[in-house]
Amino acid sequence: MACKPTVQRKPIELSSEAEILSEVRACKLTKTEIACKFGIAKSTLMGIVKDCAQVTAALSDGGFAPKRKKMRTAAHKDLEDVLLAWIQRARSVNLPVNGVVLKAKEEEIALRMNIEFACSDEWLDRFRKTRTCVPIYCR
Repeated sequence: MACKPTVQRKPIELSSEAEILSEVRACKLTKTEIACKFGIAKSTLMGIVKDCAQVTAALSDGGFAPKRKKMRTAAHKDLEDVLLAWIQRARSVNLPVNGVVLKAKEEEIALRMNIEFACSDEWLDRFRKTRTCVPIYCR
């Protein structure tokens, strides 16, 4: 099977990485053939295989959306975890949670935790995208 090497770097979604790992585990094709099938370099495939535990953990515990391309965590993950727990409690008692309320609560939590944090619209958008289980409607 002739494989055409790709010139540009191609970001791979976590769901695609999981699919690649299932192909590797099936052992029906060689690693070179799997790399050609998905249009990636063999070194990229080996990196995915090496990070197998991280990819499966990221997808299984819901920490990252399947469409994510990078597994970066927040600078203040504990702060976001507390906020996420508050959002879930607020939603369970049918309290409205919009962008303004969320920013105010985030700043309040940051003060209680003694963390210097400035909540911006960009942060709110990233939080909404990374935490897929929380639909937050802003503005």
